Amino acid sequence: MNPSDLIEAELSFAVDLQPLLSPLPEGEGVGVSLRSDPIWQQIRDAQREDDPSLPMGEWERPLIKADWHLVATLSADALRSRSKDFHLAVWLCDAWTRLYRLEGLMAGVRLLTELVDRYWDHAYPQMDGDDREARAAPLHWISRRLETVLKLHVPLIGLSVEPGFINLDDWQRVVAASLQDDDAPATALPREMLDREASQGSNLALLRQLERTAGTVLTAIDELARRLDQRLGDDAPSFTRVLTTLGELQRAARALRGDHALDEAATAALPSEHSEEIRVSETEDAHLEVEMQPRTLPLTRDHIVDRAHAYRLLEDIARYLAEHEPHSPTPYLLARAVSWGRMPLPELMRDIVSQEGDLGRYMAMLGVEP
Repeated sequence: MNPSDLIEAELSFAVDLQPLLSPLPEGEGVGVSLRSDPIWQQIRDAQREDDPSLPMGEWERPLIKADWHLVATLSADALRSRSKDFHLAVWLCDAWTRLYRLEGLMAGVRLLTELVDRYWDHAYPQMDGDDREARAAPLHWISRRLETVLKLHVPLIGLSVEPGFINLDDWQRVVAASLQDDDAPATALPREMLDREASQGSNLALLRQLERTAGTVLTAIDELARRLDQRLGDDAPSFTRVLTTLGELQRAARALRGDHALDEAATAALPSEHSEEIRVSETEDAHLEVEMQPRTLPLTRDHIVDRAHAYRLLEDIARYLAEHEPHSPTPYLLARAVSWGRMPLPELMRDIVSQEGDLGRYMAMLGVEP
């Protein structure tokens, strides 16, 4: 797959969200429910697809492939002219992400955020008093869906050989294999080959764009999550895994860029004639102003302001190690630790059991006696 085509697909995506958000003449501006309308099933049918990794057995037939263009068209038309429904919005977000990757996801997240701001009280599915389960359901669906879509359907680089590109899941398997013993079976995509392909100019441009856009999307999703937390409280979906996956995409892009990423960082860090002092202002609950001299003292415990600041420092360390030691598991373990630190306990336990098999393996991994 030509990396230039991957870049063009994202850059060619431009959408005006205003027609999708304009009020409708019925139902306090939100139109009518389409739950029983034929278009609902049309969209569901267009989303259907077979998993090519699963065996077909005796009933071999052509694989069913989803029609994401049709999903996007039907969902957008319905939102624009018939119903402000969060089901339609999350389906559109999903389809845009499949078609236009991170640029599509960015548009979908902005659409959802605007729907929350403008139509929360009356949009579909409607809330029944304090019962917010129906409203929360499509938002939980997209929070789970996006993690998989980002891992499997966002190309990191184009390849001159089959399968034509690699995704985050492919990359993580290659990294894991490179950390195993020399006697372990080789992967279908050797690390050396990926580094060689990544160094091509068009792939470098793709990786730079991916890293930059992932950061923008991460901020937008975090803002959407804050709005949903305010309105749904304990019923709000968690986007922690989506945010973690976006961070993993950024780290993978940096690792694949290798020395090119370091050269760019070094160039950006060169002092100008007016940079004897740099003032950085960050906001969490209060403003923290830090004065940085050309030579800074080592960070000590007294410099850590609060818990959120500590986790940001861990993220910075993980990014640094990913750039300087992309072969090491340490930055990925740090990133995992940060994501765990931001999870509520029930979600943390579900993640541990699903990823590590059981609590005993988790404790063993940490070197703690159960």
